[in-house]
Amino acid sequence: MGVILKDINVDRLIQEVEDLISSSQYINIKGLYNCQKGALQRVFERYSSEGYVSGIIQMPTGTGKTVLAASIILALWKYYSIIGKKRLLAVFLAPRIVIKRQAYEKFKNILFYGSRKTISVIEVKGSKDLCDELSEYFDQNRINRIKTMKQNLVELLERFPSLKKIYPRYSRQNNLFNKDYTEGLVIIATPQLIHRLLNGNRDECIATLISNIDILIMDEIHTFYTGDEIIKTINRLVRSRTRRISIIIGLTATPVREVCALLGGLIYHKFSSDAMREGILTPSLKIIKYRTIITNLRPIYTDDKTSPSWNE
Repeated sequence: MGVILKDINVDRLIQEVEDLISSSQYINIKGLYNCQKGALQRVFERYSSEGYVSGIIQMPTGTGKTVLAASIILALWKYYSIIGKKRLLAVFLAPRIVIKRQAYEKFKNILFYGSRKTISVIEVKGSKDLCDELSEYFDQNRINRIKTMKQNLVELLERFPSLKKIYPRYSRQNNLFNKDYTEGLVIIATPQLIHRLLNGNRDECIATLISNIDILIMDEIHTFYTGDEIIKTINRLVRSRTRRISIIIGLTATPVREVCALLGGLIYHKFSSDAMREGILTPSLKIIKYRTIITNLRPIYTDDKTSPSWNE
């Protein structure tokens, strides 16, 4: 028996996400790995019981963390579509340009086509680029135009019933008219760009970003600890008092204690040996264990200089 998420079975939600991904002719993915489905299960079990989730997903390199990230976004999009929530904003942070570009290519196929073309994926390259996208997405005039267009379409279908035969095909090609699904925007950026934005003079843009994020996913989360200033920026983002982000996930193959303290511990983990036994990784992969000692890290503090708490 699956967990119930406001009358939605989590097992069924995950199966629908897998079906959306595997059935698309534009996506060369036959299905999700067991570890990807297991991580999805953990995320939405916690989301269903607590209303939000924050933590680390540890999976070895090569087990599909980027596909998992897209699947988490797609699952929340599906849930929002069912409950009638109009918009979804997701932010995916990648520490290096090459990773950001790879994520964009995968997300573009999985999310755009998997969502029936209702999720737009944007790779932003600067603060102005990001702010322009947010401004357009949340522009009230644009929202009103879409609402009017949808209402006119409904009235047209009621007036001319014969058009209902061609409407499904037309709506698939024009996502603005697809009234059955949530409209989504996924922003792919680097943490350095977000750092520049949050420390710049774009208060309106920052307020729009922080107050509307539904999902924040940070890839290679252990590499974010390259400086005190970046840590402060991530703290400001994930601990905003304006609005708690529904889902915050850090992805990594090598979680460190400081990262777990920042986001709230491990949600799911997968050992390399298990991935090899399941055929995800090659059995000939040689695992070398070594101990890493990290120095010169400082504690993470909130603005009032007290220890951070997720119960605030």
